[in-house]
Parts: sequence; C-alpha cells; structure tokens
Amino acid sequence: HRLQGTLSHRLEMLISEYLRPYAMRRQADKSFLEFRNPNVQAMLMEANAREKLRKVFDFFVISYKSNKVKSTVIGARDITMNFNHVFSLMEKFEAFDPQYNVKKCVDSYCKITCDSELLPQEHPNNQNSEMVFDEFLDMLLRVARGKELLSSRPPEDSLREYLERDFILRAARAVPGKI
Repeated sequence: HRLQGTLSHRLEMLISEYLRPYAMRRQADKSFLEFRNPNVQAMLMEANAREKLRKVFDFFVISYKSNKVKSTVIGARDITMNFNHVFSLMEKFEAFDPQYNVKKCVDSYCKITCDSELLPQEHPNNQNSEMVFDEFLDMLLRVARGKELLSSRPPEDSLREYLERDFILRAARAVPGKI
C-alpha cells in the first residue's frame, strides 16, 4: 500500500512499518557473527592472504565465459561475482564433497547476499545476484566451516587451515600467474 500524509508522517511510517521490524531482529546466523570476529578480520587483513584471495576473486570475475563485459581488464563495472562465478570456482577447485555440497554452497551464498531465487547450477538467472569481495571472504569462511566435521575450533583457525592446506593450493593450479 502507498504511504499517505505529509513527508514526515510518511517517513515515520516507513521506518516503523518497514525498517524497524527487520532492524530489530536478532541475528540467528552464527556464520554472520563469525565473519565479523576481530580475529577473523585481522587474519583476512594480512596483506599476503588478502592479495592472494583478491587475485582469485578477480580471475573468476574476469574469466567467466558468460560475462557481460568481454575483457581481460577489470573495469569499474566488474567488481562483483555472481553465483555462476562461485559455482565455476567451486567446480574448478573440486571443492564440492560430502561435507560441503552444491546445496550448502547455494545456502551459504543466499545467506550472505540475501538472495533466495538461485538455481544450484550455472544458469543465466543466477547472474542477477551479486557478491562483493568482502562477501566472497565470508563465503570462504562458510566453506571452511562447512567442510569441518567438528566446528569447535576458533573460526580464524578453521579459515587459515582451509586457505593454506586447500584453497590456495587449488588456486595455484587453476589461476594463471603466481598466487
């Protein structure tokens, strides 16, 4: 329904009916809070790790076969990754396994981006959903946690181990140039 009345009344109604109910909800997604953990953020701010992860992100943004912009240079419009990019990355890295399958990947992506209409495969409809670099980092933490049988360790330890023992090694084989 349309808001009626003065501008100030409409603004009050907008806030009370549409914004406050969402803003006042408790965050139930534990992974959301883990990503914001100061130790996780400090680990991801380390220059060496961030640089490597940025190269992987940029490579998949540039190289995806169905990109709207065909170029080998990242432009101002090429700062996001869609689910097709993520799916392609996960397949190239052979990252799907019994602990972390396609369904969990879609679920993680949807929780991070607040999208819900994704197909669990590469599909043109998935190009409308976008993720920025920090959300990609959040995705990697969720992958790391999803692959663990027990998640009692601190999140930064899980992420560091996954990156060093798995992700970066696979990236070195899949991404041209030095990672």
